[in-house]
Amino acid sequence: MNLIEMIHVRSFSAEDRQKAIDLFDGLSLKGDNTPGRISLFKHESLPTDLNICLYWDTDNINWSRSDFCQTLSSAFKYFGWISHSIWTPLKEKTSC
Repeated sequence: MNLIEMIHVRSFSAEDRQKAIDLFDGLSLKGDNTPGRISLFKHESLPTDLNICLYWDTDNINWSRSDFCQTLSSAFKYFGWISHSIWTPLKEKTSC
């Protein structure tokens, strides 16, 4: 099963937003219990908002917040308000 764990950061200021981006730049995916991929998104109309998406491929159907993402959430909370959520696919379509 594929799932996405998200950390939404609403930065306190432009300076805090940049610090959050710098923290993301320093992340390492080496080691066990790390996601296969992490992406950083910016909000198009809210310059203080960032979204960190962690992409997991797991067979665990009882998934809860990962230790890795909880650690990240704790680190990012110094730069703004945090929302941490998990998303699983409901349906998917691909092009033919």
